[in-house]
Amino acid sequence: MLPRTSVCAPPTELASVAFQLQFRVPSYARWLHEEADLAPAYRGHRRWLQLLQWRCPGRWVLKSPCHLWHMRAMLAAYPDALLVQTHRDPLKVLSSLTSLATTLRKMGSDAIDPTEIAREWSHWNAVAYERSVQARVEGWIDPKRVLDLHFTDFVADPFATLRQLYHFAGLDWTPEGEGQMRAWWDAHPADEHGRHTHRFSDTGLDERSEREKVKRYVEHFGVREERAS
Repeated sequence: MLPRTSVCAPPTELASVAFQLQFRVPSYARWLHEEADLAPAYRGHRRWLQLLQWRCPGRWVLKSPCHLWHMRAMLAAYPDALLVQTHRDPLKVLSSLTSLATTLRKMGSDAIDPTEIAREWSHWNAVAYERSVQARVEGWIDPKRVLDLHFTDFVADPFATLRQLYHFAGLDWTPEGEGQMRAWWDAHPADEHGRHTHRFSDTGLDERSEREKVKRYVEHFGVREERAS
């Protein structure tokens, strides 16, 4: 999303999805996503950014999926933000996230159950997807301030997608800039540092049930289904 950080709270706050990702803390997750008031965290977040740029005015690019759970608080703190929501088959997202969380939790525990992790994130991802639809349907976001980008479009033609993003953000797209991007792209293939391999079958979840759970989100945003493996 545009108003890059991995969490949605500043270091003085303890409201962060990072804790849920790294540790088995179900009661914390429920508090964070269902009870916590994230308004103070977002206000603090904004103040930290202002402090960091007080002598260097510029434009921040922030990236974090956690905003989907707390869009009202985020929008209140950043009322003039431009938003970019990226979309991919939720089952691919779930298998990737399950793999990531399993790896991170192994750093602090020997008792890891990937299927339990998958069930946990299946639930909370579905909550986030539903809230993203609700935000559009109920008009929380001015349609002119949000751009939807699809993973499959980016893979098919990354530079067309980037041009779309630049236009949306009011940034100049130049031949020189595109040339530099293409040179970097060619020099850094996607598997430069290895690939993150993950399979939906490793989650232990039922594909049909999972697709039904996110059906409203998929249909609302026209998210293309990828082959689950």
